[in-house]
Amino acid sequence: MAPDALEGVPARPRRGGSARRAELKETIRRYRDAFPDLNIVIEDMVSSGDLVTTRWRASGTHRGDLMGLGATNKRSEVTGLNLTRFLDGKVTEEWSEWNEANMLRQLGALPERESTQERALLGLSNLRTRVGGMLGGR
Repeated sequence: MAPDALEGVPARPRRGGSARRAELKETIRRYRDAFPDLNIVIEDMVSSGDLVTTRWRASGTHRGDLMGLGATNKRSEVTGLNLTRFLDGKVTEEWSEWNEANMLRQLGALPERESTQERALLGLSNLRTRVGGMLGGR
């Protein structure tokens, strides 16, 4: 990874550097600890010039803490896409898209889609947004 690599998801782009590399290593360690049998399969990889697009599938059994959620012993499978730019053999930019909410649903941490619980959470979230807007974003 290049020292000033841009990495993230569209909502949270970040520049790299040694602190970012250390953070990335810590994130990988947390997921490996939470899913000791983690298996990542590259489904497709396509390159064009300095860009590489990777479509992947990850699966594993939740056997350790993840984001404050204790082990559920439930299996989870998610898919994702990464768009990575290289220069001189180093990553200079990477964008990642995957459905973290789907993983949390599979682990029982979020309600099922279209459920009464999900509608209630969305209603509360919308109310919070409206009230925050009325208060000037405070």
